[in-house]
Amino acid sequence: MLLASQDDVEVVGEAADGQEAVDVVRRCQPDVILMDLNMPRMSGIAAATHIQNSLKDAIIIGLCVMQDTYLTDAFMRAGASAVVAKDRLTDLEFAIHQACKGKAGQRVD
Repeated sequence: MLLASQDDVEVVGEAADGQEAVDVVRRCQPDVILMDLNMPRMSGIAAATHIQNSLKDAIIIGLCVMQDTYLTDAFMRAGASAVVAKDRLTDLEFAIHQACKGKAGQRVD
């Protein structure tokens, strides 16, 4: 809902778990993918890896609850362009715009 209210963002798909996220991305081929770290059936890290292997230009922004350097680093190694803590969702729009501008490697936590 946060993103759907933005004028320059169009939500083209949603997924309830990691496997479904991989399927939705293959079908919709979005410009930006928001990927939760903790998802059923397949973790966000595993899903990000699958997506990067099939859609090399994908911009993945990871969402996580914990401020755990190991997990956020793992998300970045899996292909995330940025990682945003869920308690800082106000930074999400900034992270999306920065990733789209090619400033990958941002950790917004």
